Amino acid sequence: MAQLRLCFLGAAQINLDGQAAGTDRRKAVALLAYLAVTALPHSRESLAARFWPEADQSRALAYLRRTLWEINQMIGEGWLLVERDQVTFLPQPDAWVDVAAFQSGCAAGDETGLETAVALYRGDFMVGFTLRDAPDFDAWQYDQAERLRRQFGDALQRLAQGAGEKGAWETAVSHARRWLSLDLLNEAAHRLLMRLYAQMGQRAEAIRQYDFCVQTLAEELGIAPEPETTTLLGQIKAGQWAATPTQPPSGARIAVVEEETAVPSKPSRSYLPAQLTPFVGRQDELAEISRLFADPACRLLTLVGPGGSGKTRLALQLARRYVNGERAVFPDGVYFVPLAPLTAPDFILAALTSALRLNFFAESEIPRQQLLDILRHQSLLLVLDNFEHLLSGEGVQLPADILTAAPGVKILATSRLRLNVRGEQVYQVAGMKTPPPELAAQASAADYSAVRLFVQSARRVSPDFALTPDNQMAIIRICQLVNGL
Repeated sequence: MAQLRLCFLGAAQINLDGQAAGTDRRKAVALLAYLAVTALPHSRESLAARFWPEADQSRALAYLRRTLWEINQMIGEGWLLVERDQVTFLPQPDAWVDVAAFQSGCAAGDETGLETAVALYRGDFMVGFTLRDAPDFDAWQYDQAERLRRQFGDALQRLAQGAGEKGAWETAVSHARRWLSLDLLNEAAHRLLMRLYAQMGQRAEAIRQYDFCVQTLAEELGIAPEPETTTLLGQIKAGQWAATPTQPPSGARIAVVEEETAVPSKPSRSYLPAQLTPFVGRQDELAEISRLFADPACRLLTLVGPGGSGKTRLALQLARRYVNGERAVFPDGVYFVPLAPLTAPDFILAALTSALRLNFFAESEIPRQQLLDILRHQSLLLVLDNFEHLLSGEGVQLPADILTAAPGVKILATSRLRLNVRGEQVYQVAGMKTPPPELAAQASAADYSAVRLFVQSARRVSPDFALTPDNQMAIIRICQLVNGL
């Protein structure tokens, strides 16, 4: 029988006998992933309801039959047991699913199993994939991604601690940095790195790690480190974590993995405004724009939508992912350039130089050319916010010239209208998801981002405000009337 490999950690990959087995039908990929990862029998009715919730049962079951046929066309027959009432993915020696192998390695708990698990983790579960018309599948996918991500973090922590106990410092630091890259607010990971650096005799590096932790917590949450973190800093400064001689590991060696997502020990330059309210919803949109912007060919991505659609918050949320989150992506920084106050396109140059902290121009040179010459050798991200009233002449010409002169610069713009610059990638931003009027369950209404944002905003005025059966229909109606804006 043919060899089937299903990889869902990271972007979905389906291979049959070493060859990609693709399809342009996202439902087929999603259904195969659901069946293979759960590895359980599922009734036809439950599958139809999960993947085609807006269709009546008869049509949904017909769509299911069609999609099962498409899966068989994609990977061949024999992998699915399709019965009258239920469907099951058949686990067999010729079928390999990376999620199952990952979980098996984590469950084993020994070095070999954990090494295998972390090596399989190419990225979050089905990253960048979504089914806009199947919210139940998206919710399942999100839960899977969160659970697998936690298991991945636990495995990295155990590997890092195990390597540190053996004196394999470089290996321990590599795993610890990868663990921290999952969540820069994870103080336990910061502390582990501080201890490792101190034991390596790199006390200055340990103190810099603490400084990085302090800055990250202050910028993201506006809080100070936990007492345990501060106490550890005092112990390191007092020499209580002295350098320990490096010892070659005995038995099975923990492999050193070269990671593209390692966290730099010193924070990169970033100038993003602090947000006064939590980011709500938009996970599908954020995943999609992340996928678009990660493409090296995408140098200019414009988020286009009406006023109040959340373009700026989406842009800032994406930009924050690049602040100390991915090594060498934008080593020269991430900069936010507010354009709303500008009254004419000619002022964009001044706004850019101000945001980039470039205040000193030689009188003998044209400022515009100096800016291009400086950016020519930079690798940075510019977030140009509220561009819609500057779409003429110098307004669009300067960003176009920057992209031409500086190959290491990327631009993320927000606007009510597209810039119409060559090479521009456009993403349409609409209102938040609103529940249907017939929704009766209070708990279900809270699952919609528009309702959650409404409740969050109301609580800033009235702290005891809550979604209740009495006010639910009014809230839903308001969200619908403003189209989720």
